[in-house]
Amino acid sequence: MKSIMFFSILRKDLKRKKSMNIILLLFITLCAMFTASSVSNLIVVTGAVEFYTEKSRLTDFFIFKSDNDTEQFEEWLSSLSYVDDFEKDIGIIVNDENFINDDYFTLMGVCALTTRPERYGFPLGDDNNPIPVLSGGEIALSRFDARRSELKIGDEITIRVGDRERTFTLTYTTKDIMYGSPYVDTKRLIISDEDYDYFMATSGEQPVLYLAYSISTAYPQTVHRELQKQGFIVQMTGDRAMIEQTLTLEMVLASLLVVIGVVLIIIAFAILRFTIVFTLQEDYREIGIMKAIGLKNSAIKNIYIVKYFAISLVAATGGTIISIPFGTMMLESVQDNMAIQSDGSMGINIICGVVIIGLVLIFCRLSSGSVDKFTAIQAIRGGSTGERFKKKRFFHLNRRKSIPTVFYMAFNSILSAAKSYTVLIITFVLGTLLIIMPLNALNTLKGDDVIYLFGVVKSDVYIVSPDTTVEADIKKAGELEQLYKENGIELELNTVLLIFPWLYTDDMDSGIQMLGLQSSVYETDMNKNYTGGTPPVLPNEIAVTNLAMDRLGVVIGDTVSVKIGTDISDYIITASMQSMNNMGISMLFSKAADIDAPHTSTMTLQGNFINRTGFETTEELIKQMTEITPDYQIKTAGQWLDQYIGSSIEIIEDMKFLVLFVVLFINGLITILLIRTFVTRERGEISLMKNIGFNNRFLKLWQIIRIIIVLFVSVTLGTLLSNPLNPVISRYTFGIMGAPQMPLNVVAFEVYFLYPMLLLFGTAAAAIFGSVAVNKIDFREINNVE
Repeated sequence: MKSIMFFSILRKDLKRKKSMNIILLLFITLCAMFTASSVSNLIVVTGAVEFYTEKSRLTDFFIFKSDNDTEQFEEWLSSLSYVDDFEKDIGIIVNDENFINDDYFTLMGVCALTTRPERYGFPLGDDNNPIPVLSGGEIALSRFDARRSELKIGDEITIRVGDRERTFTLTYTTKDIMYGSPYVDTKRLIISDEDYDYFMATSGEQPVLYLAYSISTAYPQTVHRELQKQGFIVQMTGDRAMIEQTLTLEMVLASLLVVIGVVLIIIAFAILRFTIVFTLQEDYREIGIMKAIGLKNSAIKNIYIVKYFAISLVAATGGTIISIPFGTMMLESVQDNMAIQSDGSMGINIICGVVIIGLVLIFCRLSSGSVDKFTAIQAIRGGSTGERFKKKRFFHLNRRKSIPTVFYMAFNSILSAAKSYTVLIITFVLGTLLIIMPLNALNTLKGDDVIYLFGVVKSDVYIVSPDTTVEADIKKAGELEQLYKENGIELELNTVLLIFPWLYTDDMDSGIQMLGLQSSVYETDMNKNYTGGTPPVLPNEIAVTNLAMDRLGVVIGDTVSVKIGTDISDYIITASMQSMNNMGISMLFSKAADIDAPHTSTMTLQGNFINRTGFETTEELIKQMTEITPDYQIKTAGQWLDQYIGSSIEIIEDMKFLVLFVVLFINGLITILLIRTFVTRERGEISLMKNIGFNNRFLKLWQIIRIIIVLFVSVTLGTLLSNPLNPVISRYTFGIMGAPQMPLNVVAFEVYFLYPMLLLFGTAAAAIFGSVAVNKIDFREINNVE
């Protein structure tokens, strides 16, 4: 008898609360899908780093340098007993002007033509194995660069070096652990030995060479310490950990999915508690009767636990199944840059699904405590125990005569039963935060101040010279100013120099290699970068990034030794700063510092127009300048910056739209659920209002306005809460790039108007759809009023 009643009540509940159960089913499905796919992807991506390094045969230490003192350098390297082996990778540096079909190929940073390595740092193909040695006329480049340039297998790329030209067919797109990450400024294009020799034999201007040494050693730090004691001109050094750090960006999307999964779990549990409490309150008659015939509290609770177990089992199973293709889809962008071994991820998805079911059951048990409070007398007295009913009005309409009746009812409903709206408020606040945080990060990357973090100031144009020496660039700056002026374009050019010094304190063994910059415009315009102290002015003053100072254990005011080539000089740290150059390990020299030209190179020429007469836009000026000097790359600030952070913007853009879609979907489901719940709970009141003359349109508007008021309050709370969370987001988003203290750029129009309006219209549409339930309430249901 009891078991028949048990399943009869269960069947009745599932049928009667169809909308509520379906929405709860959808939420638990989403929880399982996001949680299983995100956790699985995060584990897969984390484990893929080791798999990727093994497949690529990544060595222990790397030295990047220009083509000078090569013979002496290799003799020194061969003399080190703790160096097991090394391989030299030589590349021909090419710029935009080397690509004949330049409109078809988007070049990022420094690009080098090189042959496939023989032993270390292999570029991998689609099968996660090293690509074969190429034949004449074939070329391979990383998937990231191919996608960015909209290139596909079979496309042709024509390259000219000196007086030699050759058309290549794109044969492979690769996963290149050394040069394929968006964080790495230098890119390599793999060609055949035959084509490499063909370009090297040019009778025109000799190509500039780029050397990268892959060193196999069990003592990379020892190699690093010994290298800084030498006088070789080295551009950059790094170890395996540095290369692995460039893969950090690939984990951002997987990490965001984990955050979304956690938020969905919180929302699902809030919904679960709301539905359990509502169901128990509505089932007071059944619960009272069951108690009257002798059922214990635990037996009654089991009815609801079985119900939610069935729902969670179906939802978690469906979510786990969907999480597999969903996770694969989310991994596509990661697989462009990493070799991933995805075997075994199915087990992780299943475990996550089981955990979701377990958490639902535990939460269900904790939320069913109100069963203990119901008594048999409540079944007899219509849910009452005989006590006086409390007032439900929060304020008096006659004191608020200026408020329209519908707004009065909406405000009064919310204020007199605020707990009922807790789920909605939590959902809207979390959704607002999920939208604002990626939005602020994206707007910061697109903002004007980011360019300062790369060692240049905001200028009208940035010019990359085809010359290879600093002396030539400095001379050219004056010549270019005069040449452009003769053609009606007046501008002022400044040269930004790159230096690769070693920085250490008392012990040279504790030193680190830095990326140094020098320009004549830092004192006033680079203040946005400084986090403490005063800008360097005197020849012996420098500014050092916070990350580098922490690694060296120094503070502002300390004296450090700077080694450039064989020259060692003492400098005073007058300021701390942050920078996105070299993953945050960089420094600034004052414009008064005298640095030998052989140890420097040119980062860019930056120019500002003095007179724009005859030209309406910067683009028109750049077009005219390109016609005057076709061998120079001339870019706007946005184009110049895109080569460094364009990939980061793309990833955050993808996250923003994904989060916006998820939040709108969640808001819609929650809104429909709560409106239908409120309508069910207030059937008597709504029927009474219909009997005294209120029409369906008025009653629907009442339901919708309640949701909009709660949304407005929640968006306001979420926006205010985002302010203290901004530093956390900044540390996470920009910290991996080297600027953990980057102030987020809040675009008021988007944060305070555009996206709240999207939430408002999306949620209002769901509220309109949910309010249709008012039409189904009959005039005769007035007997259900309290």
